[in-house]
Amino acid sequence: MNHALYVYGAISNNVATELKHSTCLAIHRIKKLDFINQKVAISVPDHIQNKTTFGLPEHEPRTFSIQFTKSAAGYVKERIWCDEQKIEEIENGEIILTITTSSERELNAWVRGFGEQAKMITS
Repeated sequence: MNHALYVYGAISNNVATELKHSTCLAIHRIKKLDFINQKVAISVPDHIQNKTTFGLPEHEPRTFSIQFTKSAAGYVKERIWCDEQKIEEIENGEIILTITTSSERELNAWVRGFGEQAKMITS
């Protein structure tokens, strides 16, 4: 997100069998990692394990629609942003991308990155 790389992690109990809460950490801020020889028995939520949604896992999945101008449509259409996406072609070569996200904040930042070539039409 915003040109940064994150790692998804979890805070657990001492024996790594109970998930206390999940967290995302910016890779560039990690100064040291210590590897331990401990098995982990924590289940990870489905929307974290696979790419059914766009973005970092911050909340339950929600669906949004974004309208893209003709000049941005080709770039958007040639990529799979998440498994649960739909692209509708509309007039003048524009498209509407309907996408499911687990991070509305990240989706808004991504849309803003297109400038006037994209706008949220539903939320």
